[in-house]
Amino acid sequence: MPEVWTCPQFIQLTDDDIVSLTALTLIVNPACQNSVRINHLTLTLYLMTKCQSMSSLPQTLNYIEVAWRIYPVDRTLDHWTLELAEREVLTSPLKIMHRAVLLLILFVYAATGSCQMEL
Repeated sequence: MPEVWTCPQFIQLTDDDIVSLTALTLIVNPACQNSVRINHLTLTLYLMTKCQSMSSLPQTLNYIEVAWRIYPVDRTLDHWTLELAEREVLTSPLKIMHRAVLLLILFVYAATGSCQMEL
């Protein structure tokens, strides 16, 4: 399977989560300093979790579960990235609910000038 080397030139183009996971991989195993790489499938699944709709979350979770079985145990960065992607999928509905509650509170405050709501 195609892989992406996490060299300094590439790491500048990734988000904070991938940078952190790469750093943790190097901390855990300093011997792999010149050979830390992430599989294209893993990176694609991670990116899918970052930009998707609620309707596609279950399918993405299925893809992540299949990818878990593909990689050997020594692929630390791939496993950690899949774990992060899975957590993102599972917490996405909660994030959306939190945003909705905040918007509701802001709407009530704007309409009434008060933060007190009666349920």
